[in-house]
Amino acid sequence: MEEIEKKMDNGGKGGDSGREKKNVKEKEEEMERHERLYEVRSVSEYLKPLMSFMESVPEEEKVVLVGHSYGGIGISLAMEMFPTKVSVGIFLSAYMPHHESPPSVLIQEYFKRLLRDSPWIEKAYCNCLLEDLELTMALVKPTWLYPKEMEGEDLLTKERYGSGKRVFIVREGDNVVPEEIQKWMISNYEPNEVKVIEEAGHMAMLTEPQQLPQLLQEIAARYN
Repeated sequence: MEEIEKKMDNGGKGGDSGREKKNVKEKEEEMERHERLYEVRSVSEYLKPLMSFMESVPEEEKVVLVGHSYGGIGISLAMEMFPTKVSVGIFLSAYMPHHESPPSVLIQEYFKRLLRDSPWIEKAYCNCLLEDLELTMALVKPTWLYPKEMEGEDLLTKERYGSGKRVFIVREGDNVVPEEIQKWMISNYEPNEVKVIEEAGHMAMLTEPQQLPQLLQEIAARYN
């Protein structure tokens, strides 16, 4: 029995050591990924994971794209490049550019209307729990707005992006993309459908973790 206990003790120590090494390796890999993210300096680089995924989708299949905030630009470009692979683009209080003008026009209009008072972090996470904020800040992916790259007149076309189905989800209480701007984008480029989440703030995925996924599933089923 003593011999067995010794083996178990040794195995336990070895296991702890193995876990420690794994944790160190995971942290090193995470730091390396984080450093690489800060090296991204173009829209094409930033959207490469999304575009690579879209390329891998078989021609006979369709996906639902969901863009949050600035992510609306990303799914718009993906809808332009892969119009036959997208059943619907869902803009979650997101930038929803018109196909008749470059995305940079929308970006400039947004900044004309906003971000003049309280800090961005305070605006974005005002309705979230502190622990959710801390977790999100640890996982957040850095981004730039790349205004110069967004000035191309032919980035979005009526025949491709403009022919796709779009649903806009309005989030009440959003201080980053206020309802005024959300409604302006809707009137500027009317989507197929508009949904509303009450008092969700900017981070509905944190403040409404049950209602939002349910709504997304309903939309996906409707446009499937």
